Amino acid sequence: MDGPKRRIGSSPGPTPRRLVINDTAAVAPAAHDRALPRQAVRRLTALAAVATPVLFVALDPISQADSHAGRMWLALIAIGLLVLRFVRLPAQDDRRQSRPVRPRAAGPGLASVLAWRPHPRWTKRVRGLHATLLAGACAYGIGNYYQFELNKVTDLHSYQDTTYYYVNSKYFEELSYFSLYPAMLMADEEQPDGDRLLDEVKRYRDLSTYRTRSRKLSAREREQIRGEFSEKRWQAFSHDVRELVKRWPGGKTYFFSDHGYNPPPTWTVVGGTLASITPVEHVWVLAKIDLLLVILLLGLIARTYSAEVAAYSLLFFVTTYSGRWPMLGDSILRFDWCVALVAAACYLRREQALVAGSLLAYAALNRIFPAIFFFPVLMAFLVEYRRAGHVQRTHVRFVAGAAATTAVLVGAALWAYGIDAFVASKDNLLLHQSSASFSRYRVGFGTALGFRGEHTGHALAAAGGIAAKARLLDAWAGPIKALAAALLAFIAWWSVRGRWSSDRLLPLAIAPLFVLTNPQINYFNLRLLLIAWHFLALDRARNRFGLLALFGIEAMTQASHVVGNDRYATMAYTSIGLCVYFVAVYGGIAVEARWPRLGQRRANRLAGVGLAALALTDAAYWRVGTQIADRRIAATALAKVQETGARWNGPGTVQILPGQALVVAFDTPVRGRYVDISCDNNDRYDLRLFSGPDEIAQVSARRSSKTRMAGLWRTSIELPRAAHSHGVDRIEIRASGGDHVYAVGHVVLRP
Repeated sequence: MDGPKRRIGSSPGPTPRRLVINDTAAVAPAAHDRALPRQAVRRLTALAAVATPVLFVALDPISQADSHAGRMWLALIAIGLLVLRFVRLPAQDDRRQSRPVRPRAAGPGLASVLAWRPHPRWTKRVRGLHATLLAGACAYGIGNYYQFELNKVTDLHSYQDTTYYYVNSKYFEELSYFSLYPAMLMADEEQPDGDRLLDEVKRYRDLSTYRTRSRKLSAREREQIRGEFSEKRWQAFSHDVRELVKRWPGGKTYFFSDHGYNPPPTWTVVGGTLASITPVEHVWVLAKIDLLLVILLLGLIARTYSAEVAAYSLLFFVTTYSGRWPMLGDSILRFDWCVALVAAACYLRREQALVAGSLLAYAALNRIFPAIFFFPVLMAFLVEYRRAGHVQRTHVRFVAGAAATTAVLVGAALWAYGIDAFVASKDNLLLHQSSASFSRYRVGFGTALGFRGEHTGHALAAAGGIAAKARLLDAWAGPIKALAAALLAFIAWWSVRGRWSSDRLLPLAIAPLFVLTNPQINYFNLRLLLIAWHFLALDRARNRFGLLALFGIEAMTQASHVVGNDRYATMAYTSIGLCVYFVAVYGGIAVEARWPRLGQRRANRLAGVGLAALALTDAAYWRVGTQIADRRIAATALAKVQETGARWNGPGTVQILPGQALVVAFDTPVRGRYVDISCDNNDRYDLRLFSGPDEIAQVSARRSSKTRMAGLWRTSIELPRAAHSHGVDRIEIRASGGDHVYAVGHVVLRP
């Protein structure tokens, strides 16, 4: 059980030097960096700031697949850094221990490493080594996140996602939530035949039902959509759509199969206002607001907790699979809710309740689901009210901040769009949260519940596809809601038993959110809340395990992506890992209620055992050895030459699954000095040539130029002498790197 809590209703003043937290005299923000001198912190921060642009210039750009491999290694490095952090944890961070720690009593394995303490004369060196490596990992992580391309930081690349948030918010009054797709297609049809950009789109998703339908609209539907626009607004809409579609790198059909625009009217007031005052030609400026917000958030974390906590938060942000899409700075206000949520926790800790309430209300009004974080905060306030016997000033300020923000945003939305917009938003969000919108990109208890080891798209299709997983969610809806309610009851119980402050209770709401909903993976950036939360009391086993597990889950998720598992399997690994994480953390809190002073030695043991349990649980599902059947095809089917620039998925191309081999078989052995091949331009392909049972040659096809292009790339590769002396009866082609979307256009042996 935590010790005496800070007096919430005290008058504002400088942050206290020492706070009593979790039966441990933890160090407040002003002194938290005592493990590392402030001068060293500034020096290492400057080093990381200088090293980051140097890495962008010195290293060649990498592919997105290589970036995922880099994130996997960064997650493993973070685990090593945390172990080093626990080793050098100074005495002032562990003020109260139940007994002294001796290396010989620490136990075997990882627990022994976690419990070991160096001789005092080595402590300073270990601290410096940890800080230097952490700064270097952050610098490399930023470069790896942006694939070492400066233009990914300065330019805008995800114009498709920007189209949803720019166009639909700017013309929300006419489009509402359901008319974006048909209106865009109608605007494109008005262009002359040679200027149309969306002719390839034959079907689109009806956003009112989530069913696909033909793009052919009835006269009544066309009249209804067109009647919502004035002539001036329609011309502006057509212009904006055309300018954005021109910049799409591809995937026009995919755009019209997505689930559309979903933010509530309260977000639309903010996003739509910004879109209205920003010409479409300068939309990239709006996309960079998120980048500025995250930088400010990291500064707030450093000021509230420590520079070390901010560094680990940054490292997690550039490592997590949740940051894969959208990339920071590549869309319009996609991170504002996350920044507001984490900043609210920071301001609660700083006892600036007015700002905290305002930020938490902003997050809730912009994405709805963050409203669940009000529950632990209000439970903490209720316990404080019962103890003090009166409403404290902090409570009033928090409620006032939340109420003011709610009044401003809701009032502005009502004035701009009317009550009908809120009714439409409610219907849209209910549909979006239903099983009809379940997809391969969802993370949650339901995803873990339905996973049966489907590592490939073929295996998923054989199991009934995503539709079967959605039906399973419907069947388990009752027990899932009951489990979420039980977790909320646990939070209420612990708020009374543990007497934690509101900022410490707030992150506990992530678990019922995880159970009750299955949001897209990008929304789980909110795990940034957990990094600082675990650092508050590192003497507890659950906190050491929690930090290790958060990065361990990312290492596992990125590894699943790198080896080529289907996206559904990758999301399932994240979900399974989080299930183990929440069981361990909630279980650790329950254990603390019974044994409040386990001691550092046992904490280290439990952290090691918990991490091992996480690894074993996920290893049971891993099945890396699952083989994908090779695809065999006659050489005549790939004899038609396709030139550079042809569509990678056009007529005559053959697509290959990750881990699958394409075997091109010749009727009779063919001699040749060159193999002429066209393949997807941003991948690497290894070719093995066989004559009977013998392998006679092995070559690779990979475009060396870093200039961007689309479609297939044709090349001619010289073969060893054995290939044109023995003859080739089959060629085995296997992708060995790239974006996990592989295709071959033709394969021809030439003399």
